[in-house]
Amino acid sequence: MKKNPQGNKKPELTIKSLGEMLIEYIDNAQEDSVENRLFQPKRQLINYLFNGIGYLPKDQLENQLSSAPLDKEDNLILYTFFLSQIEHFNFEWSYLLSKLKNIHGFLMRFNKYINFVCSDINIMIASIQLREQTLFQIDEFLQIIYSPIQNSITAQCKLDLLKNILSCKAGQYRLKIICGSKTIISIDRSSNEEKMSVTDKIKTLMTVIHNNYDSKEDNNEDK
Repeated sequence: MKKNPQGNKKPELTIKSLGEMLIEYIDNAQEDSVENRLFQPKRQLINYLFNGIGYLPKDQLENQLSSAPLDKEDNLILYTFFLSQIEHFNFEWSYLLSKLKNIHGFLMRFNKYINFVCSDINIMIASIQLREQTLFQIDEFLQIIYSPIQNSITAQCKLDLLKNILSCKAGQYRLKIICGSKTIISIDRSSNEEKMSVTDKIKTLMTVIHNNYDSKEDNNEDK
């Protein structure tokens, strides 16, 4: 959990803190995932992406990927060959080898993607007056929760939807905001759209929804 003890100053979500919160959440939820044979590999994958690739500076990431190209890793070459020879496996070895080159592009996209997401959420939390616990759902698999009472941020992920991460785009994601039990907005966020423009839109929607809710409460009290 990311807390901020300094008065009313909002906590800041970083790639590092997000990665740490996800690993903590996964470890605490492990008892519910005992029957999931892929639990440990998924944990390793999340740790690698969020606590490794995600917060590397662009030049450092490029240097790391260029100095250790995946298509020259002996273990991966062996593994792809091993897979291709399994009787019921439907892909040729040449196909598997061609896919290794695509991972470089994915890692670069993910780095930009998760930095954009964290920057976006920080601006929304800092700029919007949130009265209730607010859930920011990212591409269905990632959930970032802000609690105005504790002035804290927590994060969760849905392991069964982890495959959605492979479709990430450098400057775009699907955002759903839920305040309490009310869905405020569901939109496709893009870096081409001004952050404050989206923030203002959300503020307006929240005002309308809360005013309607307060009006219904008043009407019920008058009856």
